[in-house]
Amino acid sequence: KPNIDGVNFVEQPMQTILEQRAPAAVPTLLGFNHDEMWALLSSLPSWLRGLEVDVALSILFGVETGLKAWSHYKHLASGHDKTAAVVKILTDYLFTCAGQASALALPHPSYVYQYNHADSFGREIFSRFGLPQCAIDGRVCHMAEIPLVFNNTGPADLNATLSRAELGLSAQIMRAFTTFAKGGSPGWQPFE
Repeated sequence: KPNIDGVNFVEQPMQTILEQRAPAAVPTLLGFNHDEMWALLSSLPSWLRGLEVDVALSILFGVETGLKAWSHYKHLASGHDKTAAVVKILTDYLFTCAGQASALALPHPSYVYQYNHADSFGREIFSRFGLPQCAIDGRVCHMAEIPLVFNNTGPADLNATLSRAELGLSAQIMRAFTTFAKGGSPGWQPFE
């Protein structure tokens, strides 16, 4: 969250957006990744890490909503390890739902995407940048789309390259973002 300093930010921007007090219509492009919170696990408050899941969710969402959330996501838990379920709950809450709520509250048009592609070079990049929890096949962590947005997998000594299919996907993403930046549609309907 931005720091409320009374000058640059007089209130949280999300409050302004959700109360539909955002500035005049400016098209918006919002995106989120399938597994955002895996990359951000270390940013969770320490008090949350030691609690049982049902208690933590009740604190975060209230008892009734916490229980509903857990009943919806508990199938993602693996035995005693509930991390994957909690990560998905927080990904949906903090990124997917928040992004969609923002898109609905912002002046139109607002375009939304969800990035679901597990990068072929994900192991190399996420390991290099100290995110071993994201260096697992199939995970689409926070910022996983950035190499395709810029057609760049990072430092040359990483020896990571886009696959042929990823080169095509990268071209599509760059075309969508560029067209949007020039004032057009990225190629899909505004979010409703």
